[in-house]
Amino acid sequence: MANTTEAALDIQSRMMAMKQQSNATIFDDYQTSLTGRYCSPEMSQLFSQRSRHSTWRLLWLLLAEAEKELGIETISDDALSQMREHLIVTDDDFGVAKVEEKKRRHDVMAHVHAYGQVAPAAAGIIHYGVSFGAAVVCCSTVTTCFVPCKSDFAAYKASIRSEGTRADEM
Repeated sequence: MANTTEAALDIQSRMMAMKQQSNATIFDDYQTSLTGRYCSPEMSQLFSQRSRHSTWRLLWLLLAEAEKELGIETISDDALSQMREHLIVTDDDFGVAKVEEKKRRHDVMAHVHAYGQVAPAAAGIIHYGVSFGAAVVCCSTVTTCFVPCKSDFAAYKASIRSEGTRADEM
């Protein structure tokens, strides 16, 4: 679990660097009517769409690596390499996901297909082994919890660490 947390924090660091190098877009900050008043810039970025969906990609990569270790032969080194190269969701990826979501009417599957377009060798194995049959109660709804809930839990954990660090500095 420590490696998963470290990897999620590494993605956060890479996204912060990317945000500093380019103009931020609507995908880089969490927005509600109360965000500007009560939310620190770090928390806004942590709960942003880019952060959430990039964490999904990290989880899919970790799942695929574990499945390959268990002997699933359809997962190639090329697929894993392409997945690693495209962990951070770009604005173009969000455009693809938006089109896919209109067709599929499912946010997770829209992002599976968007990821598959930038990592074509992995297109058939992204979300492999995670099915609707593995539904659990999460956030008061029945959902396939692997990706959405685990990415939310990672963000909650990182936010607690961040806020704890800020509290220690006061």
